[in-house]
Amino acid sequence: MKRALAISLVVLAVLALARPSVGANAQDETPAGTPPTATPQEAVTTGLVVQEPGVLPPAASEQARATWKAMLAAIGALPATPDEPTGAPAASTRLTNRFDMRLGLLTRSGRRGDDPRPESHEFDTRIIYMAPFFVRYQLPQGVETGFGPDGFWLRDKDEIVMLRGRDYKTDQEQVQQVLSLCQNFLSIATPGRLRLAVLEQLDRMPFTRDELPQRPGFDYDRLLWLRTVTPDFLLVEAIQPKIEGQEDDRPQALYQVYFGLDRKTFLPRALHVVRVGARPRDMIFEQLILLENWGSAGADGNGSDGLPHPRVLIPQRIYVHERLPGHSQYGPFLLQPDREVYVRQGSTLFPNLTDADFDPKQG
Repeated sequence: MKRALAISLVVLAVLALARPSVGANAQDETPAGTPPTATPQEAVTTGLVVQEPGVLPPAASEQARATWKAMLAAIGALPATPDEPTGAPAASTRLTNRFDMRLGLLTRSGRRGDDPRPESHEFDTRIIYMAPFFVRYQLPQGVETGFGPDGFWLRDKDEIVMLRGRDYKTDQEQVQQVLSLCQNFLSIATPGRLRLAVLEQLDRMPFTRDELPQRPGFDYDRLLWLRTVTPDFLLVEAIQPKIEGQEDDRPQALYQVYFGLDRKTFLPRALHVVRVGARPRDMIFEQLILLENWGSAGADGNGSDGLPHPRVLIPQRIYVHERLPGHSQYGPFLLQPDREVYVRQGSTLFPNLTDADFDPKQG
C-alpha cells in the first residue's frame, strides 16, 4: 500500500489542477503605482441575489436573456424553469448532476515567464462523479481513489485504505481539488445548472488583445460576450465534503465568469473566471478556458431515474490558461495552456449511478 500512496501523491498533484509557480518577483501586495486591476471588487456583491438553477436574474435585459437561452439551446441543455417552462420533453432532466468521463490530461508546470520548456505530464484517466461530493477516479498501475458514503479512500487492487485522520491530509486535499475540477467541468458542460446573480450582455470584448493567448483561427473580437456572477465555479479553493451533522458557516464565494460565444452557433468558445474580490496576495489564479470541438456527451438513453435524456453537446478539447490577478504585474496569459483536457470516446453526462458506485469495494 505504500506504493499506492506514493503514486497518489505524485499523480494527484498533476490531476488536481496543479498550480504553476508564481516566480521570484511575486509580492504579497500589489506594488505602489500599479494600475487598478481588472478583477472585480467586493462592492460588486452588494445587493446581489443568487437565483435558483434555470432562473435568470430579474435585472437581465431581454437581449441577454435571449442570448443565454440561445447558448443553452445550442448545447442542448435548456432547463425548464419555474417562471419560463420550455415545453421540451423531460427538459428538467437535462440538468444532470453526474458524469462518467474518460479523459486525456496534459499539464504544464514549473514555468512562469520566459521559460519555453515547462515540465509536462500526460496520462489518461477515468473520472466518475455525482454531485456534490461523490467521486472516484483512476491512477496509474491499477490504483484508484475517491470520496464515497464512508469518506475518503484509496484502493490498490484488492487492498483498500480509508484515508482518515491527519496522516492522510494531503491525500484528502488532493481529492477535494479533483472535486472542484468536477464541479467546473459540469458547469462548463451544463451551464443551465448555474445559479446566476448577474447576467449582462457586453457590447465589446472585456479584455485587450495583448492579454490573451493568440491561437490560429481564434478571434476573440468576433465572439459575443456575456458577463455572469455565480457561486458555481471554483478556482484554487477545494470543495470541502460536508460531514453529516456538521455546520458549514463559510461565506459563499462568488465568481465573475465571462462567456465568449460563437456568433453563428452560440456555442461557448472562451470563458474567463475570476473570484469576486480576489487580490494578488490571495494567490487565487484567474483562468481563461478555451473550448473546442463540441460533440455529443453520450448517446440518447435513460438515466438512473429511468427518464429519457436528450442529446447534449460538450467540448471535446479544453485548454486552461492561468495567471494571478493584477494584470500589469504578472503579465498576459501565456501562449501554451497550463492544462489541456481531451474527452475520449465512452464519456457521458448521463451515467446510471447510485451512492453504492462510490464504495471502494465496488468496481
